[in-house]
Amino acid sequence: MHEKAELHEPLGPTTQGQRRSLGTLGQFLKGKGIAKSDLTSNGVPCLRYAEIYTMYGDVIHELRSFVSHAVASKALYLERGDIVFATSGETNAEIGKAVAYLGNDKAVAGGDTVVLRGHGQDPSFLAYALNSEDAVRQKSRLGKGHSIAHIHVPELTRVEIWLPRVVEQRRIAGILSTWDAAVEATRRTRDLVALQYRAIAAKKIHLRGPNMRPLKDLLIPDRMQTVDPNGPFRALGVRSHGKGTFQRE
Repeated sequence: MHEKAELHEPLGPTTQGQRRSLGTLGQFLKGKGIAKSDLTSNGVPCLRYAEIYTMYGDVIHELRSFVSHAVASKALYLERGDIVFATSGETNAEIGKAVAYLGNDKAVAGGDTVVLRGHGQDPSFLAYALNSEDAVRQKSRLGKGHSIAHIHVPELTRVEIWLPRVVEQRRIAGILSTWDAAVEATRRTRDLVALQYRAIAAKKIHLRGPNMRPLKDLLIPDRMQTVDPNGPFRALGVRSHGKGTFQRE
């Protein structure tokens, strides 16, 4: 989540560690397959690039989409701790969003994704750091394309982040995960209150009952004023905006 970006800024020379490029951390693998039409109600859990933007935050514990075993066999299987990047997007500003896969299920990643595996770091910390303001600026600068933006493996390998010791990474990730949970709880409470408000409003308005009137009766006056086309009438034009109306003879 980019709103947490400012929390990553102190991870610089004041924190024990080093600045590393992603190309020095592990192996990059390309996701493949899985069109939207391949999705099913059950089967093998899967992650499509568009869902990285719309359905998940920084860390994924459970996937919500599925494909058949036949489709899954042609995709890239995920391992716990993988970092998955969305390599296509509408703008360079959003390109390359990263998520950490911490699920226990055997799952697959579809096309327009890239997986960083074998990085030896805390996965949650990596996802938070790779979605920080500094990393987003780097990915935006490295992205290519206009109507559709893309970022490829050679560009992702050049992205640099500050890496403290793994024990420190876990501590920082734990703090951010706590804030994530608090934000999500607040969002659920807000949605519940909104639902209750709509239910109460519906009862107060009496949407159904003996006095219910058709909508047209409320919008159309009972008595329409007739206008003589050959006589004077009130007209309003674009040039009269802000000056009132005038009588046209």
